[in-house]
Amino acid sequence: MTRTFQPADPADAPIGAAPPAANGGAAAPLPTYGVDRIAAYLTEGYWAETGRGPRSFDVAPGEALTVDLSALSGAARAVAGTALDAWTAVSGIGFAAPPTGTGRADITFAEDGAGAHASTLVSEGQIYFAAVNVAEDWSDYGGYYLQTYIHEIGHALGLGHAGDYNATADHATDAHYANDSWQMSVMSYFDQDATPADDGTRLYLDTPQRADIAAIHDLYGRPAWLRGDDTTYGDGDSTGDPGMDLAPGRARTIHDGGGRDTIDLSARGADQVLDLAPGRFSDLDGARGNLGLTAGTVIEVARTGPGRDTIHGNGAANDLSGGAGDDTLHGRGGDDRLAGGPGSDRIDGGAGTDRAVFDGTVAEWDAIWDARGAAGALGLTRAATGETDRLTSVEALSFGSQELAVAALLSELSDRFGPIAPGSDAVHRAPVAALVDDDDPLPLLAADMAGPANGWAVPPGGDDRDIWTGTDDDGGAGLAAWPDPAGLPDIA
Repeated sequence: MTRTFQPADPADAPIGAAPPAANGGAAAPLPTYGVDRIAAYLTEGYWAETGRGPRSFDVAPGEALTVDLSALSGAARAVAGTALDAWTAVSGIGFAAPPTGTGRADITFAEDGAGAHASTLVSEGQIYFAAVNVAEDWSDYGGYYLQTYIHEIGHALGLGHAGDYNATADHATDAHYANDSWQMSVMSYFDQDATPADDGTRLYLDTPQRADIAAIHDLYGRPAWLRGDDTTYGDGDSTGDPGMDLAPGRARTIHDGGGRDTIDLSARGADQVLDLAPGRFSDLDGARGNLGLTAGTVIEVARTGPGRDTIHGNGAANDLSGGAGDDTLHGRGGDDRLAGGPGSDRIDGGAGTDRAVFDGTVAEWDAIWDARGAAGALGLTRAATGETDRLTSVEALSFGSQELAVAALLSELSDRFGPIAPGSDAVHRAPVAALVDDDDPLPLLAADMAGPANGWAVPPGGDDRDIWTGTDDDGGAGLAAWPDPAGLPDIA
């Protein structure tokens, strides 16, 4: 499938034309292009503006092109092989040495010419031969060396640049859309810092990016079977493909075809912001916008480590685990399993029937009902540590093998403490075990409490305005409310 490149709106400047002027000649702000529009430029727009036509090899996913790496040194051969693997991982097109005696390969590689460039022999839109040269001394550029091979192989497969430029370019004068950068395409000349439209840290790439992947699928087809099994990315990467261990220090894009898939960052201490929504970017290991997901990629499982992490789910049934640290989990759509782990966490299930998972047994947790919330906010505090998880749009709670319905727990709290009064600032705290026990006692009133001598204790760091927990005169679990509790975590 090939997209016909058109401006999204007749008022847009034609691709390749100078940005439109306004107010006496001042350049108007550049538009922001979507992935499909950039992909169409890579496959058609660039070639049209340079007086040439679209091109591609006569090959399909699951088939292979032949490559000749014999002119490369051992180090260059390894890097070129990694770059070819990166393209195979997103296209399904293999690369192999030609059988002995069969003549010239489809793509030949060299490093004896100056600079980095690629050329193709094209007839009626079909590529019959491509040559790639990356000068030997480009290995001195470190991480850019691999990115250069990925870029030049993109040309060999039929992709143009991300804008009408060649050899040199300046974003201020040569870019025709604001987000022309490496964050969207390895075929761009501009790093992530070149434009405020891409809020990404300047990092080299070890995969084709979102627009490149869409473009290569336009040229050769999108193989539904590509990474169609259960796949793990990050720690414990199961693919072996370039960049899929999500190692710090580079940027990349995941393309996945199906299965129940996992992004595992549980061994890392950085504060992660992981977004599982297809087409979104994540901020990993202290960098910004350094992980993208293609539009068709659905990741169901995510795990982070001891940092202060934020995980956003998607429309699938997600399993999100924040690990240690004060984390924020957003389930979004789907019936999700949300485990904050050690620390004081914010858990928002979003749409669907969602379950918050807690370590330990019911006996280790107290329920916090904060009437200062618009409809009453529910939290759970681990009595031994004071860590409090704040819950929104969660329908069930799991404590090991025991599961509780949130609606029933809220009903019990309402029955015990009464409806939330307008303007109330009361916060109620009760052991969860007492709320689920049919024989639990009625709540004690503040006037009936005799202080620590009656088995009640002020929480550590609190004062006589705090919620007291302990036992009533009959030895049963008790609960009571005190307005404006100073010793409780802020759950507003």
